Amino acid sequence: MPSSVKIKHRNTVCSFTEADHRYWTGPDDDEKSKLFHELISVSTLVHQFQQPFDEAKVARNVALREGRKESDVIADWHRKRDAACEFGTRVHETAEDCLHGRDPRNKPRDAKEKRYFGAAWRFGRELYGKYTIAGIEKMVFSETLGVAGTIDLLLKNGNDYYVADWKTNENLKKQAFNNFLPPFQHLPADSLTTYSLQLEMYRLILKAEGFVNGSFGRGKILWIRPDGDDPDAPVSVEVFDTKPLGEEAAMMMALRASTPWYREWLARCPF
Repeated sequence: MPSSVKIKHRNTVCSFTEADHRYWTGPDDDEKSKLFHELISVSTLVHQFQQPFDEAKVARNVALREGRKESDVIADWHRKRDAACEFGTRVHETAEDCLHGRDPRNKPRDAKEKRYFGAAWRFGRELYGKYTIAGIEKMVFSETLGVAGTIDLLLKNGNDYYVADWKTNENLKKQAFNNFLPPFQHLPADSLTTYSLQLEMYRLILKAEGFVNGSFGRGKILWIRPDGDDPDAPVSVEVFDTKPLGEEAAMMMALRASTPWYREWLARCPF
């Protein structure tokens, strides 16, 4: 996604800046106005209801077990996180370029990227035979709900819409170590549940704010991954239907004002 995006829907302008992952409605030349009209992102809202990760505590335990410095453990984690994020972005951009019908902006830097780029490109071409591409990197927002986000891919088949997300996680099927916080403690805090909640929120925004007219099918997680445990194996795209978590997603949006993000937002407001 570009460093900043601005869209207009129903006479309301919504802006986004990638550097701070910040959404707001109204003018963008007045910091007080931007703050007052700030919207929480869909991904941030879902994470507000997950158990916080105590990085220092876990790193201390790992360091003691492995005979390493705590700072080195944390630095390794951050390097791996940043590398995975960059890799995922480059794969995502390749899929996006395919769907836009333009030359890929990224050239593979190694054999792994070549396999993943190829899988994303082939699958993107296959989508044209099955769906109408109704939106790519589609920004959506709701002032009423106080939430905004950007949909990787919006597909259409007949009168049905499908919200889809590209993922390159190492293990999308990994079992959760814990559950979401109350009142969602019945939900396992795994990747598929997290992504399902996010895509359900996008669907609710699209429907509530009239971004599209039609019915909705289950969301789609497009997981780009090796065929088997061998990291050098051929790569393909596995499609997961999202879990039916519309009620939980709606409740999370209704409980926005109870989150740490909202309390921090209040503390920043000059009133």
